[in-house]
Amino acid sequence: MLMFKGFKDVIRPYHLTHNFIHSSDYRAKVDGLLLKEISDSTYLFVGNSLTKAYDLSVFQSDAVNWSISGDVLDGLSWRLAGLNETTPMKIILNLGINDIIHGFGFKIEKLSNFIQEFKSYSPHTQIVVMSLSPECLESGLFTSPKRIALEIINANRELKEMSLQLNVLFVDVYFPLQDKGKLRPEFTTDGLHLNQAGYNVWTESLTKAFN
Repeated sequence: MLMFKGFKDVIRPYHLTHNFIHSSDYRAKVDGLLLKEISDSTYLFVGNSLTKAYDLSVFQSDAVNWSISGDVLDGLSWRLAGLNETTPMKIILNLGINDIIHGFGFKIEKLSNFIQEFKSYSPHTQIVVMSLSPECLESGLFTSPKRIALEIINANRELKEMSLQLNVLFVDVYFPLQDKGKLRPEFTTDGLHLNQAGYNVWTESLTKAFN
């Protein structure tokens, strides 16, 4: 009989493993993103399912969504190949929550390395780093909700410090979405993903930062 000794013994669905980003399915999704036209007036959003569900028509600009559901920080390496000849006006980055929720750990250097390399391709693009949003999950399969909440706080501190060091814009969407460290129920559909009210908070925070 199979005995589970802890979260590490749980077999993850394939799309929740790091093997996913090396799969043909993931590469096909990246290839699909690369077909989207990017100009020097583009607001380019890069993220996971949270960003993928974001209605970018709220921005009076050419906004392109380069997000993949379930994506993790390692997925940024696949984006670089498609960015070495592009010069979007802004690139907005919102990744890392899946690394935390699925127990991989948040590695700030992965985002930092991406930003520094992208700057060499497009030095005039404004780089925007969004904080991670809070969550209010009742349970966690791979790590506890309490640990998830703490890791999000720590990750946001690292994101803010990195943004200062690399001279990029940091936008805090965590604070207006949370109450006592948890995602406010009126902003979510399932404890993690945002509803329209939650995305309105994103829009307000981003618009204020852009202006």
